[in-house]
Amino acid sequence: MKKVRFTPNWLPQAQFAGYYVALEKGFFREQGLDVKFVHVKQSSKISPYEMLAAGETDIIGTTMFRALEAKTHGVNLVNFLQTSQHSGLMCVANFPIHDFKDLDGKKVCTWKTGFKQIADMASFDQNVNIEWVPYIGKLNLFLNKAVDAALCYSYNEYYELLFSRGQISEENVLRFSEIGYDLPEDGLYTKQDFYEQNGEEISQFAYAAAQGWQYCRENPEEALDLVVKYMNDNNVVCNRYHQKKMLEETLRLQIDEDGKASYRPISKEMFSRIVNEMNKIGLFSGDAKYEEMIR
Repeated sequence: MKKVRFTPNWLPQAQFAGYYVALEKGFFREQGLDVKFVHVKQSSKISPYEMLAAGETDIIGTTMFRALEAKTHGVNLVNFLQTSQHSGLMCVANFPIHDFKDLDGKKVCTWKTGFKQIADMASFDQNVNIEWVPYIGKLNLFLNKAVDAALCYSYNEYYELLFSRGQISEENVLRFSEIGYDLPEDGLYTKQDFYEQNGEEISQFAYAAAQGWQYCRENPEEALDLVVKYMNDNNVVCNRYHQKKMLEETLRLQIDEDGKASYRPISKEMFSRIVNEMNKIGLFSGDAKYEEMIR
C-alpha cells in the first residue's frame, strides 16, 4: 500500500465529501493507496501549498489562482484533477447591487486567508476601488453593518447569512459567474517532482476521488453522515442542514455546460486567461506552461 497524505482546501466540511467517501468506502484502498487526511487548522497561518512545500503533505486541494501564487514563490504545482467547473464566489451587500462598480468606494469584508483573487481581477478590470476588511470565519462585521458588503461562497457563507438574517433579496446579491468571471476553482494538486516520481499513484488517487464524488451524487445522505463524522472528529461545529446545502451546491458547481458532472481539465484558453489576469493584478510573475501545470 502506497502511503499518501492529503490536505483539502480548508477545515472538514461537505465541500470535500467526495474524498471522505473515497476513503471510507475503500475506493482509495482498491487502488492500492493508504490515504491519510492532514487538515489545515483554522488558527494556522500556513496554507495547503505551504504545507506541501514543507513536506507536511503530498496532495492538496486548491485553485489555479493559488497554484500560480505558489509558482511565484518557487513551488511548482501540477493540477491532476479538476473538480469545479464554475466559480461559486459571490458578493452580498446591504444595498441593491446590480454591477461590480456599485462597490466602488465601499468597505467589503473578505477572508483573511485569501480566496478573493476573482474579486481582485474584477476590481482591476473595472477600475473599482474597494476597502477590503479581513475577517476570520464568521460574518459578524457584515451582519452588524460595520461594512457595506461581504465576499462569500455560494456553498458556504451565503447559507450562513441566510440562516442568520433570513431571506436575502436577489437585488443585494452579485454572482461573479454571471458578470464574466466564471472561472473554475477547486482541483487537486501536487508538486511537480512528486508527480513525476509517483505518476501511477496520482492517477489512482484521481480515479478513486472521482468515484467518491459519483457516490455522493447517488447516496447524498450517506455522504453527509461521513461529513458529519469528520467534522465531529476534528471538533468543527456542524449543522447538518447547512452541510446538506453545501454538498448540493458543490455538486452543482461540478456540472459542465453539457449538464453532466465533469472532471475535465481546465482548457488552454481558460488557463491563459487565468495566467494573464493573475499577472495583471500582480499575484503572479514569470512564465507558466499549460503542459507543465495541467496533466
